[in-house]
Amino acid sequence: MIGRVWKAVFSLWEDDPSGNPIVYDPVHVSAVIVSCLAAVGVLFWTLWAWMVFEGGLFSKFVPFLQVAFTSKTWSDFGYEGYPYALGEFEGWVVNLAALAVVLTLLVAVRRFLHHPNNYASDIRPPPPS
Repeated sequence: MIGRVWKAVFSLWEDDPSGNPIVYDPVHVSAVIVSCLAAVGVLFWTLWAWMVFEGGLFSKFVPFLQVAFTSKTWSDFGYEGYPYALGEFEGWVVNLAALAVVLTLLVAVRRFLHHPNNYASDIRPPPPS
C-alpha cells in the first residue's frame, strides 16, 4: 500500500507517457502575466479612486443628503464653484467615475457567471471523432 502511494507521488514528476507533451508558447504566457497585472492595476485604481481619493465617495454622501433634504447649502460645506473650491466635495468627479467603472465590472462579472456558455463558444474542444 505504502509502495503504491510512494510510486504515485514520484510519478507526478515523470515525463508524459502520451508522446504529446504540452508546449507553452512564451508569448501566451507573457500575455497572461501582463493581462493579470493590468487587471489588478485597474481593480486597484477603481477601488482606491472610489473609496480613498479625497475622502472617498462615502464621506460626500452625508453632506450631499444634508444639502438635499435640510436647510444647509453647498457653501456651508466649502463649495464655491466647480473648478475652484469644492470644499467637502473635492474629488467627487473621480469618485463617481470610479463608481461607474466598479458597477460596470460587477455587471460584466455577474453576466459572465450567470451565462458562461455565451462566452465559451470559441474555446470548447471539438467533438471526439
